[in-house]
Amino acid sequence: MLHNPFRRIVFPAAAALLLAACAVSAALAKPLLKASSQSDYPELHTPTFALMVDLSFPEYVDCAELIVDATVEEVLPEKTVTYTPEPGSGEEKEQEKWGTEFVFQHLAFQLKVNEVWAGTLDSDSVTLYIPPLLQDSVPDFQPGDRMVFFLETLHDGYSPSSTKGSIYYIAHDNKIYPTLLADTLEDYSGKRLRDFKRDVQETWAQKDAPSEP
Repeated sequence: MLHNPFRRIVFPAAAALLLAACAVSAALAKPLLKASSQSDYPELHTPTFALMVDLSFPEYVDCAELIVDATVEEVLPEKTVTYTPEPGSGEEKEQEKWGTEFVFQHLAFQLKVNEVWAGTLDSDSVTLYIPPLLQDSVPDFQPGDRMVFFLETLHDGYSPSSTKGSIYYIAHDNKIYPTLLADTLEDYSGKRLRDFKRDVQETWAQKDAPSEP
């Protein structure tokens, strides 16, 4: 029987063309995501009773005990906290006057830590508490939301370390956007995630650097 020498060439070539056509079709079928921008995210507002002074970026970093890239894993039941005033304080007198306790509800969320940028953490997850003062000034956290968090210790978990400059959205194209766009943070809106991480870590390193004489 005679063998056709072109069969060995034609069949693999045809298969390769078919695979290429499938790849092109899949690429065309996949929706293209537009570049992200600050306007893609809801405009949040400074808490009513918070100071209106905008800190500089290094000051926001300095306020934090822990800075992480993390994803919201779970919305937890609210944490009820009873505030005990200092003995002899005005708050204690008010409590005695009205005969009632000061009880506050803290929103609570479980965060999966993707990467620790600054500070020390012995776990791959943390509990985030949002005190009443901040509840109108943080995003509507949902499972899957990935953000950069500047945190400080609160109860058995953490809370945002400042009223502004402590939570940043991470967009689909790995750009970051402040959740509260203070004047001092405008240059960081739309910054590449890797560049923002570098800025954070370089600024954090200056916290322990000896001051010049």
